[in-house]
Amino acid sequence: MAGQESLPLRRLKEFQPLNRLTDDQLVLLASRAERRTHGPGQRVLERGVRDGLDFFLVAGKIELESVDGRKTIIEAETEKAQNPIARLQPRMYDVTAVKPSEFLVVEQDILNQLLRSAPVEQVEMDSGEGNGGLESEEHHLLMEFLSELRSNQVKLPSVPDVAWKVRRAVDREESTADQVALAVSADPAMAAKLAPIGGCGYRGAIAFDDRFQPECRASPVRPGAGVSASGRA
Repeated sequence: MAGQESLPLRRLKEFQPLNRLTDDQLVLLASRAERRTHGPGQRVLERGVRDGLDFFLVAGKIELESVDGRKTIIEAETEKAQNPIARLQPRMYDVTAVKPSEFLVVEQDILNQLLRSAPVEQVEMDSGEGNGGLESEEHHLLMEFLSELRSNQVKLPSVPDVAWKVRRAVDREESTADQVALAVSADPAMAAKLAPIGGCGYRGAIAFDDRFQPECRASPVRPGAGVSASGRA
């Protein structure tokens, strides 16, 4: 923002991962960054938004609220404020200013480009986040998983034991299509791969239950036993 003094390099180095950058890189980053201010009660970030920006809390106090209603307070110049605020895209939290707050806003593409050319010897990640660090990390991972689950981005690997049982069922000459389908349906990932090829009506939005199997009994045998046995679709 015009008229504002640049943050001292010492202050920039208090943020992760800006502390990995050289002084020259920090000067370049500061010249391309934006300073934003928000008053108490103003929304800073909105959950679900993709904006490609990193927000570093320079001054003030903010509140993060997750989709399940849990709230976290972050105050400037504390350990929690060392990292970008709600960095994951799409945003996992609604962020609101509790006190007058100031942010350093950086485009993620610019920061990532600078980090790729940063000296390797300066890499030193801080793994400690205080007494609540472990709980915060677990909650962060949970929120990330829920987001991917809702957007159908969770990828389930085929279970080796299920693949082995499918191969055994296919190799047995006396095995019926029902028996092969029963073995396949034990692994949602494998069944989801075979269902579209076999003409099953499954679309990935319903659970695998007794209603699914009768509709898809022909799925493992229509593409050919060799495909089913290998677990590839």
